[in-house]
Amino acid sequence: MYFLKNDWLMGKEFKILSIDGGGIKGLYSARILQHFEEHFKCAISDHFDMICGTSTGGMIALGLSLKIPAAELVKFYEEKGPLIFPNRTRNRFTRIYDTFRQALWKGKFNDVELKSALEAIFGEKLIGESHNLICIPSYTITEARPWIFKYDHTILTRDNKTKYLDVALATSAAPTYFPVAEIAN
Repeated sequence: MYFLKNDWLMGKEFKILSIDGGGIKGLYSARILQHFEEHFKCAISDHFDMICGTSTGGMIALGLSLKIPAAELVKFYEEKGPLIFPNRTRNRFTRIYDTFRQALWKGKFNDVELKSALEAIFGEKLIGESHNLICIPSYTITEARPWIFKYDHTILTRDNKTKYLDVALATSAAPTYFPVAEIAN
């Protein structure tokens, strides 16, 4: 039986790293993980069985599950963050514009820069290429329910052919900030 092969069900510790969202504040999470990697001279993903995250935390979790060093994720936020989250002057017109844009499911920011930056870091990688178990929450509007992207190496293979890029866009597609993401199938 599948479950009996798992050491963690036989008393071994099962370690989960969970990273929260928060847009550009992901730089803070990535920086902490970078310090851990540098201090302990290791890859974070080697010390966790499962890596979870939502929104920007999901993007970090995806990167770590591909063994991308946290230092590269920090560089991603430092270089691409200002392009993804432009600091706009807030006046009455921009507040009204943002309100209408958000109300029409377009989000406060467009996702052109985000998608371009994520393509550069994830390329054509698929969930099935993950080095860790992963759990990345999103929401499906068509079914009006949560959708959890996952990879568990064996029996849960539904998402294995889904691109990392698509999962990252889906978990960060908070309609108030970024447009809704579409994934085929």
